[in-house]
Amino acid sequence: MGPTRVYDQEKHPALGQSPREAWESGLDLGGPREHRRIRYDDVFRVLTLPGSPRETALVYRNHGIQFHYLLYWNDVFASPGIIGTKVKLRFDPFDISHIYVYVHNHWVECITSSYYGQLHGHSEREIMLASAELREQNRESHVRTPIDAKRLADFLAKIEAYEAVLLQRQRDIENQIVVYHIEQKSAEVANTPQPVLQEMLNSHRANDATLSRFAPIDLTTLQVYEEFR
Repeated sequence: MGPTRVYDQEKHPALGQSPREAWESGLDLGGPREHRRIRYDDVFRVLTLPGSPRETALVYRNHGIQFHYLLYWNDVFASPGIIGTKVKLRFDPFDISHIYVYVHNHWVECITSSYYGQLHGHSEREIMLASAELREQNRESHVRTPIDAKRLADFLAKIEAYEAVLLQRQRDIENQIVVYHIEQKSAEVANTPQPVLQEMLNSHRANDATLSRFAPIDLTTLQVYEEFR
């Protein structure tokens, strides 16, 4: 098959025609069937997100939905008949600052309004690890401090600041090492007398000239000795 020939335009031995012709014949017989096409839109994206272990969540008055110690709200919860009902829930595992719930026959987005900026971009896994660490702190201190959005946001902020400081410290140390070697090299060159430098240069040149006088060694002519045991 040449480089200009296309597979779907070539006659297929099993079909008796080209794949494109077979596809067009199928469209003529059955129609395009647009009603069976799945569009990649917001609804499809939400439906492919994971749900909560219980599949549904309860809508609380004045608080909305609680998920992983966080409270999520959407103004649709203020509609009559929503408070106290259970709704389907989907969440983004890579951004826990928002979730999706199924209300009034469509999906709506709910956000952690009070700490959206601090929690935006943090994954569900981060929240779970942070929650476990805070529970361990409560156990060790024998103080039952509630785990809420504020504590989680503060904890994650401290971790980010700590990691940023560590990263900057690592960069500073690397820069100091580079500067140290540069200064050491400069000091060695500056403290070396000029005649010594010239002598070193001449020595290198003499070694190169000496090596160039030797003929290449033919390894096949070398004597092979017995293996030492």
